[in-house]
Amino acid sequence: MAQEYFVLSNFGVRYFMETYTDSNTVPASGTNELKDILSCNLGSITKDTKKYKTLGGNGWDSIAPLGQGQEDATFEAIRGGTGDVYTGAAGDSTYTKVRDWMMKSTAQGGQVSPKCIVEVVPRGDNTYEGTLYYVIPAKWGPGKRDTETGQEYTFDVSPFGPQVPLKVTYTEENDSFEFEKTPSVVATSITVDSAGSATTVKTGATLQMSASVLPAEASQSVVWSVTPGTGTGTINASGLLTGGNAGTITVVATATDGSGISGSKEITVTEE
Repeated sequence: MAQEYFVLSNFGVRYFMETYTDSNTVPASGTNELKDILSCNLGSITKDTKKYKTLGGNGWDSIAPLGQGQEDATFEAIRGGTGDVYTGAAGDSTYTKVRDWMMKSTAQGGQVSPKCIVEVVPRGDNTYEGTLYYVIPAKWGPGKRDTETGQEYTFDVSPFGPQVPLKVTYTEENDSFEFEKTPSVVATSITVDSAGSATTVKTGATLQMSASVLPAEASQSVVWSVTPGTGTGTINASGLLTGGNAGTITVVATATDGSGISGSKEITVTEE
């Protein structure tokens, strides 16, 4: 009964809760599944900036705001069974795992609280899409007992840090999931050009520079700089070049994605 309820309520969405280690942690496989989740909406974005806390050393440290907040996620779940007899081995059911996590986190000042929850969404033909959320406990609700279906309960978690998109591999034979980070698309080359493809700019005059980053899916954000040669010049964050002393200069655009890729164009500064 409870399992049917789960499938109908979530349309095949599944959740896994793994031990938090650090901000680069991605569980290798989906072994610790949260069963009998009736409903949940993870990652609702708000316009408000929020500060979250994470584990650092032996206690809590504040981390930088996200720039956009995420609302607490509320899980509604059912602990299947009849009366006081519940399914699942003691300490192994979703109910006991989540309850113990919540209670220990409160008792020990949160030092064991960080976890990561992976949301796995079916996309048809046994393909899945995954997102990892780092979370800390927010609220525990033991819920009400129902002698026909079991005990309904809720728990809230607070997301912190950015969501991490995952590549999900599903093996139907043993109903298992493997997770890995989706590789980010980074710059492989940058072409620097100028308005009208000009190769000269007069002293004190301006020339708009532009940068094209490949592949197109990579961030087009660049940092501009000028390398003096026999001449000088300055450039602002928008790529507007101002000629200085007469001579040659090199205008450089460097990717901001950590790839270290840059492109350049030589410009000649001429006397007015």
